[in-house]
Amino acid sequence: MLHFNQNSNYLANSDAFPGLIGELFRGLTHCGHLPEIVGPALSVMVKLATQDLADLQFGSHSPQPIGVDALIVAPSGSGKSTLLNKLRFPFDQFDLEHVHIAAEAAVKRKHSHRVWATKVKAIENKLNKSLEDLDRLQVFQEMLALTLAEEPKVEATPSVICHDATIEGLLKKLQRWPSAGIILDEARLWLKNRVAKNPAEFIKLMDGSPYRINRAGTGEIFIPAPRLAILLMIQNGVFVSFRRDHEKTAQESGFDARFLFSVVEQQVPTTYRSDFPADDVLQAYGRRVTSLLQQSARPDRQGPGDRYILTLSDAALRFLEDQNAHIQHQRRGWPAAMDAYAARHVERVAKMAASWTVFNDCTGPISLDYVQRANVLCLHHLEIYRAYLTTSVKASSTAADAQLLDSQLRTLRYLDPAKGSVFKINVIRKLAKNWGLDKKRFDLAFDLLCREARIQVIAQGGGNFFQLAMQRSQLLPEFFPQLVWA
Repeated sequence: MLHFNQNSNYLANSDAFPGLIGELFRGLTHCGHLPEIVGPALSVMVKLATQDLADLQFGSHSPQPIGVDALIVAPSGSGKSTLLNKLRFPFDQFDLEHVHIAAEAAVKRKHSHRVWATKVKAIENKLNKSLEDLDRLQVFQEMLALTLAEEPKVEATPSVICHDATIEGLLKKLQRWPSAGIILDEARLWLKNRVAKNPAEFIKLMDGSPYRINRAGTGEIFIPAPRLAILLMIQNGVFVSFRRDHEKTAQESGFDARFLFSVVEQQVPTTYRSDFPADDVLQAYGRRVTSLLQQSARPDRQGPGDRYILTLSDAALRFLEDQNAHIQHQRRGWPAAMDAYAARHVERVAKMAASWTVFNDCTGPISLDYVQRANVLCLHHLEIYRAYLTTSVKASSTAADAQLLDSQLRTLRYLDPAKGSVFKINVIRKLAKNWGLDKKRFDLAFDLLCREARIQVIAQGGGNFFQLAMQRSQLLPEFFPQLVWA
């Protein structure tokens, strides 16, 4: 059994990923890709390849989608796009091939539809001429009904990666083919324009719940069992800004709890080695992805009802029950955000193990080995969530802004002792723009310093002046940033 050590980076040297997935992980990290990015990205691509073939029967719930989604926070230049291009290549090739197939099918359907329409018109003419002959009328009515039922249909065209990620565009795509992936290496605008406004709609699609809407623009759309995989990559500062504005929505809606989170705090210098060690395994990965997608697209499949049901082995089920009891015990006293995220830990483990089972072409119930391996990875991401996302961004950002404001004020006093410790609020508010504090952030930081008695507003002068609290010691000059006092 694998063991989790939260003080170590398991992704760099563990064998948690099984089979071909593990070989690809080791090959990509050997080539210089950051393991913290490779791990969750690879997990989502495995979900994307398998989610349309099988569902997971777990507990008393109805069959659920398999696989996990991920959000990766990493700085510019960390290789996100380069890695993603490698992992999504077989999916793009599959989509491109079916674009050509769809174009050829459209030409054939156009001809068939023209022939069909001519046949319908001929029957209608005969029917109109037979209005006084009831026997002939009945014959042509039956013939017309049968012919109308034979109208050439627009064939559902398999497509995997959705480039139009508006909810309306996504729904139309899922109506044609019920499985899709939103894969973005720059997710800033999508998070801001889509998720921030209404995360509940995306949550329904990720959960595989029946989805029905009736809108003026799109008409009625019903998707009985959608399957949606999401991989989002975003830069650190951009993600903090998104969280600052939409943190409550993301956490309380349950959107956060559906994702594995991975964070690369700063640019890690990497030396890319030759890709040759990963070439063979990348080709094997491509062949496997293509094979799985072709199984989804085979003509004799009737749609979502053809997904087979995966169950857990007895040993795996007992392990998850024990793990759930342990997590439930640990949850006592956790912040609300952490509590909600931890509540879905066992579900993420089971879904990850299920997608591995399909990808590695295993038969029978999901094994204890796969569940234990998935548990190692999900515990790691649970710890990442606890470390980075359970403290309110607004609270931590305001505290950091307050510390910055306090430090800059004491710097100003040191640089110009003649001005003393009294400052005019309006002047400092304008000067704070040089320190990256807009009016809203300045006011929040200023209020916090007042509450902590680190500054005091002076009654004289209409409350437009404040002073530094005298009990605080001055900072040493060598720690002061270079400023120009104007």
